[in-house]
Amino acid sequence: MSQVYKNIDISELFSAWRRFRKGKSNKKDVLIFENHLENNIFDLREDLISGKYLHSEYKFFQVFDSKKRSIHKAQVKDRVIHEFLRHRLEKEFEKYFIRDSFASRKNKGSLKAISKLKYYLGKTKNTISLDVKKYFDSINHHVLLDKISKKFNIETVEYNLSKIIIESFNKNNKGIPLGNSVSQVFSNIYLNDFDWFMIKKYHYYIRYNDDMRICVDRFNYEQIVEITDYLKNNLYLEIPKGKIKINKNYKGVEFLGNIVFQDHCILRRKTRVKILERASYYNKNSYFGFISKHNNYDFSSKLKSRYNIEYK
Repeated sequence: MSQVYKNIDISELFSAWRRFRKGKSNKKDVLIFENHLENNIFDLREDLISGKYLHSEYKFFQVFDSKKRSIHKAQVKDRVIHEFLRHRLEKEFEKYFIRDSFASRKNKGSLKAISKLKYYLGKTKNTISLDVKKYFDSINHHVLLDKISKKFNIETVEYNLSKIIIESFNKNNKGIPLGNSVSQVFSNIYLNDFDWFMIKKYHYYIRYNDDMRICVDRFNYEQIVEITDYLKNNLYLEIPKGKIKINKNYKGVEFLGNIVFQDHCILRRKTRVKILERASYYNKNSYFGFISKHNNYDFSSKLKSRYNIEYK
């Protein structure tokens, strides 16, 4: 029996299953797993405590939204483990994350990130926009595991499962897969030291995944070099010159599919086109809810006219 996993409570795995299942109850692979749920969960725990648990291979596919994205989907049993680990890691690391990191965190999200950027635009004159090149594909396994080991030593469940999951996706010891719920936590852990480095130098700093905005009154080339050097030398991350932009705040700043101003924001043209392409009678309410948070009356009217919805 593995001493590392012996104290895993079966109730934690069932809780992880319930969290994982939300929104997926009609998926074929989830239904198959659920048909023998108790046996599958008990077998999963037995594999863990006996040291037999190995991560299965991923199913690869691509999606196309604003750009082509490669998704690697794990088997259901592995995704239950991802959720189990995500919950444990978040409980420990959440208190160390900066206030203005908004992706994949409870009570955060894109709308709050946009709201905070509006506030910062009103405090400053310029914004530096940075976007890391192929962020998830570039995360270094050794660096990530070292950061996890600062909170969980190598004899813990958290560290050992992290190592198994991180190494299950191996491209020359780097990269974590889009599609894993725990990958979102890994990505926040990986950039957390950088986040603290940034807010000590630039008070008005926001991050959503690898999309960063720094609001300043004045800036110079040396500041940008210092930021890119930190990412390259400490985290092996690259920000191409084309992904570095300087904006005057009064002209608006691109962020999360919007052009954000101090007192309002509008959807980017690409975002509007994408919504019109994808909106249907069945998903229209989610799009209307999203649009209602923005100053897009004309576009909202256009979408509503498509479905003959009357204004109150």
